[in-house]
Amino acid sequence: MNHKPLQALSIKPMRLYDMMFIRRIDQTNESQWPLRYYIKSLSSPHFYPYVARLGDTCVGSMMFRLIMPVMHIDKILIDKSYRRRGIGGKLFEKSIGIAKKKGALQAFLAVSVSNKYAVNFYSKYGFRIESIQRNYYATNDDGLKMVRFL
Repeated sequence: MNHKPLQALSIKPMRLYDMMFIRRIDQTNESQWPLRYYIKSLSSPHFYPYVARLGDTCVGSMMFRLIMPVMHIDKILIDKSYRRRGIGGKLFEKSIGIAKKKGALQAFLAVSVSNKYAVNFYSKYGFRIESIQRNYYATNDDGLKMVRFL
C-alpha cells in the first residue's frame, strides 16, 4: 500500500485522459458502470465528474449531477489500496461545496442496503434514510434513498 501524505492530494475536474484510470479502479467493484456513462459525464452540462490524485496517481473519483435545486450523487470511487485514508471524504466535501455554490439546496443518493460501509460513510456526512426501494439493483438488493439538506 502506498502511503503518500494526503497533503499531496489534488481534486480536479475529470478529463478524458483520466477515464482509463477510473475505469480500471471501477472494474474492481461489484457494480461497474458502462464506459458510455463516463463519456456522457464529460459532455453533459449537468454532470460534474472529479478525480482525486496523489501526485501523478489517480486514486479515486466522484460524479454528481445538478438538477436544481438537487444534487444527485452518482458515484464515489476510491482505489481499494487507498481506502480508509480520508480521500472519499475530501472528494465528498469538495463536491458538496461546489453544489452549494451553484445553488443546490439538497443532496440525494441511492445505496445498496448491503453496502454497510457506504451507508455509514453517508450517515457521517449528515445523510438520513428517506425510503427503501425494493429490488432497486440488478442484483435484487434493496436500495436506500438517502437525503441531506445543504
